[in-house]
Amino acid sequence: ASRPHLALPLLKARDIVRDAVHAHFGGGCGGDLHFEFTGLLVWLAGGQIGMHFDSNRPYLKQRKISAVCYLNSQGPGEGHFEGGTFHFEGGPSVPPARGKVLAYWADERNVHCIDQVTRGRRYTLQLWFTDDAANFSEDRKLLLDRFPSGLSPSATFLPDELYK
Repeated sequence: ASRPHLALPLLKARDIVRDAVHAHFGGGCGGDLHFEFTGLLVWLAGGQIGMHFDSNRPYLKQRKISAVCYLNSQGPGEGHFEGGTFHFEGGPSVPPARGKVLAYWADERNVHCIDQVTRGRRYTLQLWFTDDAANFSEDRKLLLDRFPSGLSPSATFLPDELYK
């Protein structure tokens, strides 16, 4: 809210990530994907999270797919950070790299953790997707807050003209 000039580039970025996620998961998505939540996250030195899955609470069960878009890289150098590696339980580790998108089912099939960030700041665009547009569409919530009396039921997207 304090940096409105970032809103449109972030909206465009999340649309690009959604389209890539939908293309990758295809028919397994069960239809259209809707933004359940989008967050620009900054992990400071000391930040970490233990083993969990992203739909692990009753109020999160609508989360179908998770995606992380890395905005900076792990390693030495200015603007980079150390630590903060993403690990799947019993599976691969994913070292963060700027521009990489990691997408996975949000349920118990993908228990994961993130190691402690030991230096710098780890920046990510975190997205959770749902197939339940009626109850959990982030765009719909945003538009209803902005235009409570004049929103048609099909207004769940933002047109490309807004990004120019």
